[in-house]
Amino acid sequence: MRRLLRKDSRTQGRTTVLDSPAARADFAAALDIAQNRLLLSEVNAAKAFLARSSAASQRGTGERTRLSPQALDAAAVAVRGALKKAAREQRTTSWERLKDQLGSALPAMTDDDRTKVLILVDEESASTDQPLLTVLLAAGSPTLARSYQQVARSVGLALPDDDEVLADIIEADTEHALRFWKDR
Repeated sequence: MRRLLRKDSRTQGRTTVLDSPAARADFAAALDIAQNRLLLSEVNAAKAFLARSSAASQRGTGERTRLSPQALDAAAVAVRGALKKAAREQRTTSWERLKDQLGSALPAMTDDDRTKVLILVDEESASTDQPLLTVLLAAGSPTLARSYQQVARSVGLALPDDDEVLADIIEADTEHALRFWKDR
């Protein structure tokens, strides 16, 4: 497992070791067995590696990429950490910047998968009465305003459909999130 992860990191995600469904199934089974002996970062890297391999295979056949629940969870952990860092640094960010920052921890995904990841990111925030971190993406990328709206609705918050009002709410929520994370 570690040998494959080292090879993947040396080739910057361009490896084709898991190009067959059988190889991916074997890797997933090996990951399940080795999970207790690997570091959390290695488990997350392995899940991202598996997700990228599956996505590359599906793109090769013309299908839309759908990430596994494990890959969505791993991506959410990485995105949440990056958004916390951005909040502590008192800045907004964009999905493109996250992709550059997180590299292989953020596999290629559909818009639906991205929204699922963002919902997973903010489930913890909502359950602990923290501001939603995904607002930092909506403020940094206006195209993600609708995704933020979906995230907010999934955790029980109502946001308006009117674009101007939504923009005002995103601005206020951004200020609140930055204040909350300033000294944490």
